[in-house]
Amino acid sequence: MRIVVFGAAGRAGSRVVAEARARGHEVTAVVRNPAAGTPGDVTDRGEVTADSAAGTAGGVTDLDEVAAVVRDSAAGTAGDVTGPDQVTAVVRDSAVGTADDVTGLDEVIAVVGDSVVGTAGDVTDSDSVAAVAAGHDVAVNAAAQVGVPDFYPAATKALLDGLPRAGVPRLIAIGIGSMLESAPGAPLYAAPDFPPGAREFTLGHVAELAALQSAGDTLDWLVLAPPPTMLDATGPGTGRYRLGGTAVLPTEEGTPQFAYADLARAVLDEIETPRHHRALVAVGP
Repeated sequence: MRIVVFGAAGRAGSRVVAEARARGHEVTAVVRNPAAGTPGDVTDRGEVTADSAAGTAGGVTDLDEVAAVVRDSAAGTAGDVTGPDQVTAVVRDSAVGTADDVTGLDEVIAVVGDSVVGTAGDVTDSDSVAAVAAGHDVAVNAAAQVGVPDFYPAATKALLDGLPRAGVPRLIAIGIGSMLESAPGAPLYAAPDFPPGAREFTLGHVAELAALQSAGDTLDWLVLAPPPTMLDATGPGTGRYRLGGTAVLPTEEGTPQFAYADLARAVLDEIETPRHHRALVAVGP
């Protein structure tokens, strides 16, 4: 299949790219504006911009080899770039050529890999969505912008307009656990003691879901919401996951931290064998 992944440089997106590639699919990995930020500016916990010397978020250890590599790249750990077929995604001012050939800082935005094509795109612009998504079988939206309340509604509006124009029939979006219910009709974000900053971010996802629900049959969509906790960003996962409904999945004491790798497996399983349609579905260990 041909899969377009928006937010391919983030923690969820990079795992989806890696899982799709491991299963033999063709992937177009889309990253947001490459001009954002300055060299050495870690603007997203899942990304590291070009020329970062420290490698605090993405393990960039050698400026002569790689300008910037997202964490959790395809083969092993973040910053483990040993060959062009092992790199999942490169963000901001990355390079043309092989994994150790960083020569054209403004030429390519993302991804060196045998079955991955990288491109710049704006998930909040319907024309951009339509252009990068054309010819694909399914889209995944893993893009995120913390501190921008209108990001998710804007992205959803653009996807609802751009994907049908591009002939893409299905969208899988990565939700957030705090939009799930602790009891029927009681979403976590509505609790009185829920942190205000986190509530604002969650409301963006809630608006995204409302827009999808009101879109009729223009697009077959699914929102997968992981647990309302920090996810394991580096581990390989267990290879297992559970699906639920709109409520937080109950877990027993000692249940391992849910991994982005297992979230990606759930996404790809739904891509290959769609079981849920136009729904919010909890996913967890």
